[in-house]
Amino acid sequence: MTKSALRTELLHGADPSSVLATVNATIQQLSDERTFVTFAYCLAERSARMIRYATAGHPPILHVRGKHVQPLRSVNIALGMRPATTFASGELAYEPGDLLVLYTDGILEARDASGAEFGAERLAASVLAGPRDPAALCSRILDDLGAFARSTAFQDDVSLLVVRLS
Repeated sequence: MTKSALRTELLHGADPSSVLATVNATIQQLSDERTFVTFAYCLAERSARMIRYATAGHPPILHVRGKHVQPLRSVNIALGMRPATTFASGELAYEPGDLLVLYTDGILEARDASGAEFGAERLAASVLAGPRDPAALCSRILDDLGAFARSTAFQDDVSLLVVRLS
């Protein structure tokens, strides 16, 4: 349902806040009150080297340039939680070679044997210490996460995407 609503919106080239509002309305209309979706959406305009983005109930996207990691915040509730919601979005001027790191909260909430969470600071440190190749950086983050959690089972999904901008 979410994919179908998203595909329809993408045909119109809509901005991120509009995309989230439309997908939210579709989820509200076609599902029950217990259904919600966390979501991150980025639209790259290569000619302008600009990213427009929005998240809904999702952790901040990380923007990586050199040795700096900046969370891109557009705090919004998850899709499907409330009807007729307005969603905030943001813009970012990027340079070729910058990275975007998108991840689910299962990474942040992964725990070690003592119950400590991996958290945003450990994730940022792993990103900074890792290589700049997207696949290799994904492997590095997941290796660091596995070493932290060791044999402790993950309580939530662990999804990760690294994108190099050109």
